[in-house]
Amino acid sequence: MNLRTQNKLTMVGTCITVSQQPDFKNVWEGQEPAGFALELADLARDYAAVMAKAALAEAAAGGAGDAKAKAEAALEEATYIAARAMAVHFKRLGDLDRRGKVNLSRAWLIKLPQQELLSRASAIRNLTAACLDEPGAARWGITAERLRELDAAIDMFSTLMHKPREQLVNRGVLLKEAEADTAELVQRVRDLDDLIVQFAGTELGQRYIEAWKRARKVLATGGTSATAKSQSPPIPQLPEPPATPLPAPELAAAEPEAEVGIVLGAENERALNPHHKSPLNSAAPATWQHWRVVPRQCFEIPPRRNVNSRGRTPGCGRITRPDWKLAKTP
Repeated sequence: MNLRTQNKLTMVGTCITVSQQPDFKNVWEGQEPAGFALELADLARDYAAVMAKAALAEAAAGGAGDAKAKAEAALEEATYIAARAMAVHFKRLGDLDRRGKVNLSRAWLIKLPQQELLSRASAIRNLTAACLDEPGAARWGITAERLRELDAAIDMFSTLMHKPREQLVNRGVLLKEAEADTAELVQRVRDLDDLIVQFAGTELGQRYIEAWKRARKVLATGGTSATAKSQSPPIPQLPEPPATPLPAPELAAAEPEAEVGIVLGAENERALNPHHKSPLNSAAPATWQHWRVVPRQCFEIPPRRNVNSRGRTPGCGRITRPDWKLAKTP
C-alpha cells in the first residue's frame, strides 16, 4: 500500500477514535440527526474490514521465494544423485543410448530453467523406476528408497514452483481493493462533515466539531515536507570580523636589464635548439635586436634536454630559461 493511501486510512481511523471518546460520544449518541450515528457505526465496521484486507496484502508477500529456492536445490541434488547412479549402471551394461540420457553434470542441472528442470527430473524418475528390476541395479544405488526421495523432491518443487508469483498476484489484487475501499471511506467521511455541523448548538458540540476538523487533516507522514523545511529555524551566522586595512605595497625595484648579446653559461647554451629562432641564439637574425633579457628570479627549473625541432621538450612544454625571461623593448 502506498504512503498516500496509508495516510488517508490513518485520517479515517483518527476520526472514528475521536468520535468514540466518552465526552464526544454524548454529543451524537441518541441525538438528531440519527443518521450520523448509523453512518459512523458503518464507517467503523468498514474501516476494520479495510485494515484486515491491508494486513492480508502485506502477509501475502511471505517467504514463498525462499521455500521455492530450497525445494529447487533439493530437486537438483536428488536428480543428480539418481542420474549418476544410473550412468554407472548403464555403462556396465554397455547401454550407451540410455546412458546418454542420464550422463548429466551438476552445473548443467543448476543452469536449467525451472520448468525444464522439472521435466528432466520426471524423465530420470521414470528411468529409475524402470531399472529397479534389472540385475545389478541395487549395487549402484538404484533402489526404491532412492526413487521415493526423487518423487518427494519432484512433488515439493511442483507445489512451490508458482507460489511466489501467486503471492504477488494476490497481494496486488488485495492492495487494489484496499485502495478502492479507502477512497470510498474518505467519501463517507465527507458526508459526515455535512452532518456534524448540526451539533454546534452546545459548547461540547463545538469542541467536538473542532476536534473532528483537526482529525480530518491528512498528514503527509513518512518524509519531511517542503513546508516543514521552510519553517525550520535558520542557521545562526557568525559575525564577520572587521576589515583590517592592508599596508600599501612597496614599489619593487626596477629589474636590471641585459643586452641580447649577453654570454650565457655553457650549461644553458646546450639547452638551446640551434633550429629555434630565439633572441638568445647567436644565429638569430637582426630582427630580434629589439628584444631585451630580464632576470627572472621567481621561476627556476633544471636545464632540459632532448629538445625537438620546435624548441619543445617532449612532455615538458616550451623551453623556459631558468633565470631569464624575454620582454619587448618599449
